[in-house]
Amino acid sequence: MGTDGIEKYLKALAHPARRKIIEALAEKKTLSYSELMRITGIEDSGTFAFHLRMLQGLIEKNEVGEYQLTSEGWKAYRALSVLAGREEVRVEERPREKPGEVMVIQDRINFTLTRKIAEKIRAEGKKILIRDVVFLTIEDMPEELLDEILEGVSDVVFVSIPRKLRDIVELRSKDVLFVGGAVPFIGSIASYITSAITKALASTQWKNDVWSKRENISLSIRRDVPRDYSLAIDLNTSSLHIFENKDNILLLKGVFKKGFEPDVRVSGDRVTVEIDRGKADLEIPISPKTIRIDLNTSSLSGKIGCKEKVFIDSNTSRAELELVDLKTTNIGIDSNTSSINIKAIYDIIDGEAEVKVDSNTSSISFEIEIPEETKVDAEINGYGIIEINGVRTRSYRDKGYDESPSRLRVRVDNDAGSVKVVIKRRLSS
Repeated sequence: MGTDGIEKYLKALAHPARRKIIEALAEKKTLSYSELMRITGIEDSGTFAFHLRMLQGLIEKNEVGEYQLTSEGWKAYRALSVLAGREEVRVEERPREKPGEVMVIQDRINFTLTRKIAEKIRAEGKKILIRDVVFLTIEDMPEELLDEILEGVSDVVFVSIPRKLRDIVELRSKDVLFVGGAVPFIGSIASYITSAITKALASTQWKNDVWSKRENISLSIRRDVPRDYSLAIDLNTSSLHIFENKDNILLLKGVFKKGFEPDVRVSGDRVTVEIDRGKADLEIPISPKTIRIDLNTSSLSGKIGCKEKVFIDSNTSRAELELVDLKTTNIGIDSNTSSINIKAIYDIIDGEAEVKVDSNTSSISFEIEIPEETKVDAEINGYGIIEINGVRTRSYRDKGYDESPSRLRVRVDNDAGSVKVVIKRRLSS
């Protein structure tokens, strides 16, 4: 055991309640949560769970849900015996009982552990292990019930949980961010959250048989497009990369599931692209007048210009977009359980442009480049950060905003997710 380990265990054994737990487990071999709580005389469950958490590495739960000493825990007990002047007692660690069945919940975007589910698991003599889940909700239930059925929690980005149950989960969790009980979002973990959501999306949304060769059909669709047009893109369980050309031609190339051929149509000045279960590249004429993008369990990437308005509605999806050639363009994002990364470059803002973000359990990174003379009025409600002029804040307004001929208004509403908006002024040449 290294120096760090020794210091950790000395700290763990510094409190008499924790020493009592070690001694009781050495004597009885195994004890339940409620039995240990009664032996220590601690009545507050939060305080007791804290002491259990401090003993991580020295105690563990066995297959039947009772606590026992680890090999390090037995060493700690022997050390306590020597320090107390007691003759060292030779003890044998209790052999592990036959493991019970563990129900594994994994590779989910959302999962809610209800009291009804917990009671069913207990009635069947099982336990539950939750891992690789982005958003985990644990509903209110008796502490003894959760303690009995929860095997562990790992690689979960957000956990919403009643405070009285939090210590029980923390004791057997790894790589978890708790957000329940008004715990604020920590901006420094934004990159971790983004990668975790992306990983979860990758593991859940691309298991479709669209990639099976015998089920595939390759298509190339070409359409003439009017010069001043509006573009609508609707993706369902699909992947699309988008880029621009200098011609008035729309070209869609990709692989699609048989029976789910894409729909590309031009009606007046409106161009619509609908893809269900496909993987494609989309080449379009430069800078549509307006753009509307609907994503459902899909992935979108690329670079595109827009003159007037961009709106993205994303559900359980991811998007990496660069919006260029913006001219007083309004941008709207409505995101639910998604990962969104957008860079928006404004060439001109004549009057007021608005950026509005409505996020629910999503990770959003938004970089906005504006002309040097543009005044800014920005505000975020919920978890997240607005960074402007190198300063991080939640509310910012330039002096003289109302009188300025060039204005950018940014409003963010974020519930249980991560949003970071960075606004950069482009220096005049």
